[in-house]
Amino acid sequence: MSRPASVPVLRLRVAACLLPLLAGCASFPALDARIPAAERAAPYPDLVDIAPLIARSEAAAQEAADPAASALPGRAEALRARAGALRARPVLSAPEAARLSGGVALPPALR
Repeated sequence: MSRPASVPVLRLRVAACLLPLLAGCASFPALDARIPAAERAAPYPDLVDIAPLIARSEAAAQEAADPAASALPGRAEALRARAGALRARPVLSAPEAARLSGGVALPPALR
């Protein structure tokens, strides 16, 4: 058998339901008074076709991308040359290579 809700829980539920209704009682701010008379008397703005705006935006983006795109082949070639120079250079010096080729000496206890 279920327990009836206690009085404080019931009051909380009722308060939670009524609290949003109080927000509707707030006075609406007078926003119309903040608009200057010259702007209120101004005509509506003209509606313009968006296609030319998009075309201008795409053209500007293409112009901005062109210098970077033309520089890419030169940068790629410079990176390839740098990679070739790094491949041609030995990784280890002569003493390091000799030490590694000698292997690891086992301690006397493990021999």
